[in-house]
Amino acid sequence: GSRGSIMVVDLSPVTFFAAAGLATLIEAQVAAEKADRRMVLITTARCVDRAIELTGLATNFRRVGSLAAALADPTPGCAAPV
Repeated sequence: GSRGSIMVVDLSPVTFFAAAGLATLIEAQVAAEKADRRMVLITTARCVDRAIELTGLATNFRRVGSLAAALADPTPGCAAPV
């Protein structure tokens, strides 16, 4: 991809989300930043949003409800570093 491109992670089909998933998202966020990309998560599953919010990581990830919203999102990167 080109410099500054987007990496979309679709978590909408997820039915269970725990520490291993959070660790993977953090690693992916770090890799995206190193590659000068922004990561946007598609989160419609309550288990994903709840895990992210309960761990205090809500401000670390840009979350949207659909692929269209992810691709249209002008937000550069995440709200706070991971």
